[in-house]
Amino acid sequence: MVCLFSQVARLARLISRWRWKRQIPLRHQETRVDIPPIFRSRLYLKASELLSFLPFSRRTLGRMESQGRFPAAVALSAGIKAWRTDEVIRWVNERNGTSS
Repeated sequence: MVCLFSQVARLARLISRWRWKRQIPLRHQETRVDIPPIFRSRLYLKASELLSFLPFSRRTLGRMESQGRFPAAVALSAGIKAWRTDEVIRWVNERNGTSS
């Protein structure tokens, strides 16, 4: 009888090889980010809105912010923080290598 762990490990290796052969990027490695037009007219974006189009998790967002690799958030109230839309757009454009 084959161990379930070994079957899962084998499946993970197969998927990894399949992605590598086809040059399919993982979610966190994708470089192109597009901001939906509905968010461009807003002054501030909350984390849930940012994460709807950014290719990383809430934890990575916090880590990048604390390391200075993402714009700093503004405290709107005691428990709510948000990011200025123009700063996020600037960061996205720098990451994509575009202007405007």
